[in-house]
Amino acid sequence: VDSNGNEYYLNAERVLIDLEIENKNILKLEGVISIINFKNRGIAYIYANNAVYNENNHDTAFYNKVKMEYLNHKIFSDNLDLLFSENVSLIYNEVRYESNNSKLDTDKISIDMKNGDIKLQMENENKKVKLVTKYESIN
Repeated sequence: VDSNGNEYYLNAERVLIDLEIENKNILKLEGVISIINFKNRGIAYIYANNAVYNENNHDTAFYNKVKMEYLNHKIFSDNLDLLFSENVSLIYNEVRYESNNSKLDTDKISIDMKNGDIKLQMENENKKVKLVTKYESIN
């Protein structure tokens, strides 16, 4: 449980500890499932082939076929960093968002874990976030 009252669960099929690195609190995970119970805002599920978990601050870097489900929303990406130490989630590299009514492609999504604010970003300023709804296409 973090200072905001959110609960965080993490499960992996396999845990690897690299005995040659200085920080022994860094764990490499395979076959990862994570559950975040946001206080008063619902539950998010994160699935990934791999992750790196910091036992000290619970920061977790998910990578390799990442999928996040929250209510009726799904986000797919190559990377998702849960940075509890900074109260932010960063979703990046091949980001695709889907809901019942829309689809969105962007380079990066930042989520403020305190208030839920979401910021969409493109790495190339000449490119735009692409949003397609059942009603119309917006660029």
